[in-house]
Amino acid sequence: MHSIQTAPSRSPPSPESPSTHVQSFSNTFIQRSRPYLSEDQIEALLPRDSQLEAKDITTRLNACTWIMQVGHNMQFPVRTMATAMILYHRFRLFNRSPYLEHNYMDVAATSLFVACKIEDTLKKSREILCASYNLRHPQAEPVNPDNPILDDATKRVIGIERMILESSSFDFRYRHAQPFVVKFAKILECPKDLTQRAWDISVDVYKTLSPLKATPHTLALAALDLATRLQGPKIDICYDQFEATREVVLCRFPHLVSVFKISEPDSDCLKYKEIVVRG
Repeated sequence: MHSIQTAPSRSPPSPESPSTHVQSFSNTFIQRSRPYLSEDQIEALLPRDSQLEAKDITTRLNACTWIMQVGHNMQFPVRTMATAMILYHRFRLFNRSPYLEHNYMDVAATSLFVACKIEDTLKKSREILCASYNLRHPQAEPVNPDNPILDDATKRVIGIERMILESSSFDFRYRHAQPFVVKFAKILECPKDLTQRAWDISVDVYKTLSPLKATPHTLALAALDLATRLQGPKIDICYDQFEATREVVLCRFPHLVSVFKISEPDSDCLKYKEIVVRG
Protein backbone atom coordinates (compact mmCIF):
# COMPACT_ATOMS: atom_id res chain seq x y z
CA MET A 1 0.00 0.00 0.00
CA HIS A 2 1.30 3.40 -0.83
CA SER A 3 0.51 6.82 0.55
CA ILE A 4 -1.05 8.94 -2.17
CA GLN A 5 -1.68 12.64 -2.13
CA THR A 6 -2.94 15.06 -4.75
CA ALA A 7 -0.28 17.13 -6.42
CA PRO A 8 -0.72 20.86 -5.90
CA SER A 9 -2.08 22.79 -8.87
CA ARG A 10 0.12 25.36 -10.46
CA SER A 11 -0.96 28.89 -9.69
CA PRO A 12 -1.93 31.01 -12.72
CA PRO A 13 0.71 33.43 -13.94
CA SER A 14 0.56 37.06 -12.88
CA PRO A 15 -0.64 39.71 -15.36
CA GLU A 16 2.97 40.85 -15.77
CA SER A 17 4.04 37.34 -16.75
CA PRO A 18 4.94 37.02 -20.42
CA SER A 19 3.46 33.53 -20.58
CA THR A 20 -0.26 33.27 -21.25
CA HIS A 21 -0.40 29.44 -21.13
CA VAL A 22 -1.80 28.02 -17.87
CA GLN A 23 -0.91 24.35 -17.15
CA SER A 24 -2.88 22.51 -14.47
CA PHE A 25 -2.00 19.25 -12.72
CA SER A 26 -5.20 18.86 -10.71
CA ASN A 27 -5.67 15.25 -11.88
CA THR A 28 -2.10 14.20 -11.11
CA PHE A 29 -1.25 12.14 -8.05
CA ILE A 30 2.06 11.78 -6.28
CA GLN A 31 2.64 8.21 -5.13
CA ARG A 32 5.24 7.85 -2.41
CA SER A 33 7.17 4.65 -2.04
CA ARG A 34 6.69 2.57 1.10
CA PRO A 35 9.37 -0.13 1.30
CA TYR A 36 7.67 -1.72 4.35
CA LEU A 37 4.03 -2.48 4.99
CA SER A 38 2.25 -3.15 8.24
CA GLU A 39 0.64 -6.48 9.09
CA ASP A 40 -2.84 -4.97 8.73
CA GLN A 41 -2.05 -3.48 5.34
CA ILE A 42 -0.84 -6.82 4.01
CA GLU A 43 -3.75 -8.75 5.49
CA ALA A 44 -6.17 -6.41 3.74
CA LEU A 45 -4.61 -7.31 0.40
CA LEU A 46 -4.51 -11.09 0.91
CA PRO A 47 -7.37 -13.49 0.05
CA ARG A 48 -9.75 -14.04 2.95
CA ASP A 49 -11.08 -17.41 1.83
CA SER A 50 -9.07 -20.29 3.37
CA GLN A 51 -8.87 -22.23 0.10
CA LEU A 52 -7.76 -19.19 -1.86
CA GLU A 53 -5.24 -18.38 0.84
CA ALA A 54 -3.73 -21.87 0.65
CA LYS A 55 -3.56 -21.61 -3.14
CA ASP A 56 -1.94 -18.19 -2.86
CA ILE A 57 0.77 -19.52 -0.52
CA THR A 58 1.46 -22.51 -2.78
CA THR A 59 1.71 -20.30 -5.86
CA ARG A 60 4.03 -17.91 -4.06
CA LEU A 61 6.33 -20.73 -2.97
CA ASN A 62 6.36 -22.25 -6.46
CA ALA A 63 7.26 -18.90 -7.99
CA CYS A 64 10.06 -18.28 -5.49
CA THR A 65 11.39 -21.81 -6.01
CA TRP A 66 11.39 -21.15 -9.76
CA ILE A 67 13.30 -17.89 -9.24
CA MET A 68 15.90 -19.70 -7.12
CA GLN A 69 16.30 -22.52 -9.63
CA VAL A 70 16.76 -20.22 -12.62
CA GLY A 71 18.99 -17.90 -10.59
CA HIS A 72 21.27 -20.75 -9.52
CA ASN A 73 21.32 -22.08 -13.08
CA MET A 74 22.45 -18.68 -14.38
CA GLN A 75 24.82 -18.18 -11.42
CA PHE A 76 23.11 -15.04 -10.15
CA PRO A 77 24.17 -13.62 -6.78
CA VAL A 78 21.81 -14.08 -3.85
CA ARG A 79 20.95 -10.38 -3.77
CA THR A 80 19.52 -10.57 -7.29
CA MET A 81 17.29 -13.53 -6.47
CA ALA A 82 16.21 -11.91 -3.19
CA THR A 83 15.28 -8.68 -4.97
CA ALA A 84 13.32 -10.69 -7.55
CA MET A 85 11.30 -12.39 -4.80
CA ILE A 86 10.51 -9.04 -3.15
CA LEU A 87 9.33 -7.64 -6.49
CA TYR A 88 7.17 -10.72 -7.03
CA HIS A 89 5.57 -10.44 -3.57
CA ARG A 90 4.72 -6.76 -4.05
CA PHE A 91 3.29 -7.40 -7.50
CA ARG A 92 1.08 -10.20 -6.21
CA LEU A 93 -0.27 -8.04 -3.42
CA PHE A 94 -1.33 -5.18 -5.68
CA ASN A 95 -2.36 -7.16 -8.79
CA ARG A 96 -4.97 -9.90 -8.53
CA SER A 97 -5.54 -10.71 -12.19
CA PRO A 98 -6.71 -14.34 -12.65
CA TYR A 99 -4.53 -14.67 -15.75
CA LEU A 100 -1.39 -13.57 -13.93
CA GLU A 101 -2.17 -15.82 -10.98
CA HIS A 102 -2.46 -18.80 -13.32
CA ASN A 103 0.68 -17.89 -15.30
CA TYR A 104 2.87 -17.12 -12.32
CA MET A 105 6.04 -18.06 -14.22
CA ASP A 106 5.63 -15.03 -16.48
CA VAL A 107 5.51 -12.77 -13.41
CA ALA A 108 8.45 -14.59 -11.80
CA ALA A 109 10.51 -14.29 -15.00
CA THR A 110 9.76 -10.57 -15.25
CA SER A 111 10.61 -10.07 -11.56
CA LEU A 112 13.96 -11.76 -12.12
CA PHE A 113 14.55 -9.65 -15.23
CA VAL A 114 13.82 -6.38 -13.38
CA ALA A 115 15.96 -7.53 -10.44
CA CYS A 116 18.86 -8.07 -12.83
CA LYS A 117 18.61 -4.43 -13.86
CA ILE A 118 18.38 -3.19 -10.27
CA GLU A 119 21.31 -5.26 -8.99
CA ASP A 120 23.51 -4.75 -12.08
CA THR A 121 23.34 -8.42 -13.03
CA LEU A 122 22.83 -7.67 -16.68
CA LYS A 123 20.93 -10.34 -18.53
CA LYS A 124 18.46 -10.10 -21.38
CA SER A 125 14.91 -11.29 -20.85
CA ARG A 126 15.34 -13.89 -23.58
CA GLU A 127 18.31 -15.39 -21.73
CA ILE A 128 16.21 -15.81 -18.57
CA LEU A 129 13.30 -17.29 -20.52
CA CYS A 130 15.70 -19.61 -22.35
CA ALA A 131 17.12 -20.93 -19.05
CA SER A 132 13.59 -21.38 -17.72
CA TYR A 133 12.46 -23.29 -20.81
CA ASN A 134 15.43 -25.64 -20.68
CA LEU A 135 14.86 -26.32 -16.99
CA ARG A 136 11.17 -27.08 -17.54
CA HIS A 137 11.86 -29.34 -20.55
CA PRO A 138 14.97 -31.33 -19.62
CA GLN A 139 14.14 -34.14 -22.07
CA ALA A 140 13.72 -31.81 -25.05
CA GLU A 141 16.51 -30.38 -27.14
CA PRO A 142 17.91 -27.23 -25.47
CA VAL A 143 16.93 -23.95 -27.10
CA ASN A 144 19.00 -20.79 -27.45
CA PRO A 145 17.84 -17.23 -26.63
CA ASP A 146 17.16 -16.48 -30.30
CA ASN A 147 14.69 -19.33 -30.73
CA PRO A 148 11.28 -18.10 -32.05
CA ILE A 149 9.52 -20.26 -29.45
CA LEU A 150 10.36 -17.55 -26.89
CA ASP A 151 8.84 -14.67 -28.86
CA ASP A 152 5.41 -14.71 -27.18
CA ALA A 153 6.89 -15.02 -23.70
CA THR A 154 9.22 -12.09 -24.40
CA LYS A 155 6.27 -9.88 -25.32
CA ARG A 156 4.46 -10.84 -22.11
CA VAL A 157 7.53 -10.00 -20.04
CA ILE A 158 7.72 -6.52 -21.59
CA GLY A 159 4.07 -5.89 -20.69
CA ILE A 160 4.40 -7.14 -17.10
CA GLU A 161 7.62 -5.20 -16.50
CA ARG A 162 5.79 -1.87 -16.39
CA MET A 163 3.29 -3.25 -13.88
CA ILE A 164 6.06 -4.51 -11.60
CA LEU A 165 7.80 -1.13 -11.67
CA GLU A 166 4.53 0.59 -10.79
CA SER A 167 3.81 -1.79 -7.90
CA SER A 168 7.26 -0.98 -6.46
CA SER A 169 6.71 2.78 -6.98
CA PHE A 170 9.95 2.85 -8.99
CA ASP A 171 11.85 2.55 -5.71
CA PHE A 172 15.03 0.54 -6.23
CA ARG A 173 16.55 0.92 -2.76
CA TYR A 174 16.75 -2.71 -1.64
CA ARG A 175 18.77 -3.99 1.30
CA HIS A 176 19.10 -7.66 2.14
CA ALA A 177 19.65 -9.74 5.26
CA GLN A 178 22.63 -11.85 4.14
CA PRO A 179 25.39 -9.22 4.73
CA PHE A 180 23.96 -8.62 8.22
CA VAL A 181 24.06 -12.36 8.95
CA VAL A 182 27.79 -12.45 8.23
CA LYS A 183 28.50 -9.30 10.28
CA PHE A 184 26.42 -10.38 13.26
CA ALA A 185 27.90 -13.89 13.20
CA LYS A 186 31.40 -12.42 13.42
CA ILE A 187 30.40 -10.19 16.33
CA LEU A 188 28.76 -13.11 18.18
CA GLU A 189 31.66 -15.46 17.25
CA CYS A 190 29.34 -18.07 15.76
CA PRO A 191 30.89 -21.25 14.35
CA LYS A 192 31.05 -21.65 10.59
CA ASP A 193 28.33 -24.35 10.32
CA LEU A 194 25.93 -22.27 12.39
CA THR A 195 26.57 -19.23 10.22
CA GLN A 196 25.92 -21.30 7.11
CA ARG A 197 22.60 -22.53 8.57
CA ALA A 198 21.61 -18.96 9.42
CA TRP A 199 22.54 -17.89 5.87
CA ASP A 200 20.30 -20.59 4.38
CA ILE A 201 17.43 -19.54 6.64
CA SER A 202 17.90 -15.88 5.70
CA VAL A 203 17.50 -16.87 2.04
CA ASP A 204 14.41 -19.00 2.72
CA VAL A 205 12.71 -16.12 4.53
CA TYR A 206 12.42 -14.31 1.19
CA LYS A 207 9.90 -16.94 0.13
CA THR A 208 7.55 -15.36 2.66
CA LEU A 209 6.16 -11.84 3.03
CA SER A 210 8.52 -11.03 5.91
CA PRO A 211 10.87 -8.86 3.79
CA LEU A 212 7.90 -6.54 3.21
CA LYS A 213 7.30 -6.23 6.95
CA ALA A 214 10.70 -6.23 8.62
CA THR A 215 14.08 -4.59 8.09
CA PRO A 216 17.05 -6.69 6.87
CA HIS A 217 18.90 -6.61 10.19
CA THR A 218 15.78 -7.93 11.95
CA LEU A 219 15.56 -10.81 9.46
CA ALA A 220 19.25 -11.54 9.99
CA LEU A 221 18.80 -11.71 13.77
CA ALA A 222 15.79 -13.99 13.33
CA ALA A 223 17.84 -16.30 11.10
CA LEU A 224 20.69 -16.46 13.62
CA ASP A 225 18.33 -16.98 16.55
CA LEU A 226 16.50 -19.76 14.74
CA ALA A 227 19.74 -21.44 13.65
CA THR A 228 21.00 -21.57 17.23
CA ARG A 229 17.74 -23.12 18.41
CA LEU A 230 17.79 -25.76 15.66
CA GLN A 231 21.36 -26.99 15.91
CA GLY A 232 23.14 -25.03 18.64
CA PRO A 233 25.33 -24.05 20.30
CA LYS A 234 23.23 -21.70 22.38
CA ILE A 235 24.25 -18.09 21.85
CA ASP A 236 22.88 -15.21 23.88
CA ILE A 237 21.93 -12.39 21.54
CA CYS A 238 21.74 -8.92 23.01
CA TYR A 239 19.07 -7.44 20.78
CA ASP A 240 19.59 -3.91 22.06
CA GLN A 241 23.14 -4.08 20.76
CA PHE A 242 21.76 -4.49 17.26
CA GLU A 243 18.91 -1.97 17.65
CA ALA A 244 16.16 -4.60 17.70
CA THR A 245 13.78 -6.20 20.19
CA ARG A 246 13.22 -9.86 20.97
CA GLU A 247 9.49 -9.56 20.31
CA VAL A 248 10.00 -8.21 16.79
CA VAL A 249 12.51 -10.95 15.96
CA LEU A 250 10.24 -13.74 17.24
CA CYS A 251 7.40 -12.46 15.06
CA ARG A 252 9.34 -13.70 12.02
CA PHE A 253 9.38 -17.36 13.15
CA PRO A 254 5.82 -18.31 12.05
CA HIS A 255 6.59 -17.17 8.51
CA LEU A 256 9.60 -19.47 8.37
CA VAL A 257 7.46 -22.35 9.62
CA SER A 258 5.02 -21.80 6.75
CA VAL A 259 7.90 -22.22 4.29
CA PHE A 260 9.25 -25.44 5.75
CA LYS A 261 5.82 -26.92 6.41
CA ILE A 262 4.84 -26.71 2.72
CA SER A 263 8.07 -26.80 0.75
CA GLU A 264 10.30 -28.92 3.02
CA PRO A 265 8.14 -31.21 5.19
CA ASP A 266 11.00 -32.90 7.07
CA SER A 267 11.81 -33.47 10.72
CA ASP A 268 13.06 -29.91 11.17
CA CYS A 269 9.51 -28.68 10.65
CA LEU A 270 8.54 -30.12 14.04
CA LYS A 271 11.41 -28.24 15.65
CA TYR A 272 10.25 -25.02 14.04
CA LYS A 273 6.72 -25.54 15.37
CA GLU A 274 8.02 -26.23 18.86
CA ILE A 275 10.10 -23.04 18.77
CA VAL A 276 7.10 -20.97 17.77
CA VAL A 277 5.00 -22.43 20.57
CA ARG A 278 7.63 -21.85 23.23
CA GLY A 279 8.78 -18.46 21.90
